[in-house]
Amino acid sequence: MLQELEALYTLRARIASEVSAQRHLSRVLSRLTVDQLVARNGLPPAEAEALLEGTRASVRRHVERLRAYEDETRQTLERRGLEVDEAFNPYWGSSFAERHDTSRFGSQVEYYACIYTSRVSNFRFVSPSKYFISPHGSLPHWQVR
Repeated sequence: MLQELEALYTLRARIASEVSAQRHLSRVLSRLTVDQLVARNGLPPAEAEALLEGTRASVRRHVERLRAYEDETRQTLERRGLEVDEAFNPYWGSSFAERHDTSRFGSQVEYYACIYTSRVSNFRFVSPSKYFISPHGSLPHWQVR
């Protein structure tokens, strides 16, 4: 399931990049005139106009298909994300981390951890105002292999 989510995120990024490139092409085509086509390629005006309109329509259709595919991918990602979320505790969620944030359970452990030390004497050389925070970094289960 997690590999599928990673693949879907990668696919969504590629689709967004392609949509951006096609939109740029569409803007370039919108500035191109029939006279420029005639002057550059020596085409008859009627043929140049038909070619230009056909190309513009083709690019528009391609962008629409890409956007539909992007929406479909986004909806699939949302469904899969909900399926993953449902697999965890309904109150605390994931025990480890919720995407890039600490989970509710993790926040509670972080907040109340000072209560659960084994011996107070372990802290005799530490200032009473010291607040202990675990180092943030990547957790082993975040890595996709």
